[in-house]
Amino acid sequence: MAVPTVDRVFGRVAFGADPSNYHAARPRYPEETWELLRERSDLGPGVDILEIGAGTGLATAELLAHKPRRLAAVEPDMRLADFLRTSIAVDCLQVLALHLKTQIWSLPRSTWLQVRRLFTGWTLRLL
Repeated sequence: MAVPTVDRVFGRVAFGADPSNYHAARPRYPEETWELLRERSDLGPGVDILEIGAGTGLATAELLAHKPRRLAAVEPDMRLADFLRTSIAVDCLQVLALHLKTQIWSLPRSTWLQVRRLFTGWTLRLL
């Protein structure tokens, strides 16, 4: 039996068409996800977090529950980023609507170095 597929171009824009419905329909991440992150990283109060592909904020909300110092959430779909900005408003959260393949490279050098440093540290601690 063939598994139905979605055209990539359509899939990249479909979720942002109705962010609220998409958010409500998405299953939550299993607790094992957060246990693994706590075991293999410094996930906890006071850390800096870079989240890539934040969507409507399902993982963002869980990450914020760990009381980070800062959380930069990158989401390429402006509609999903706007939903995230309005649904979770806390001082330590910065939502960046950036298309990673093009726009992240246009950030000021100091920002890119900070993002790279955060991302590299987070990735290495998870491995």
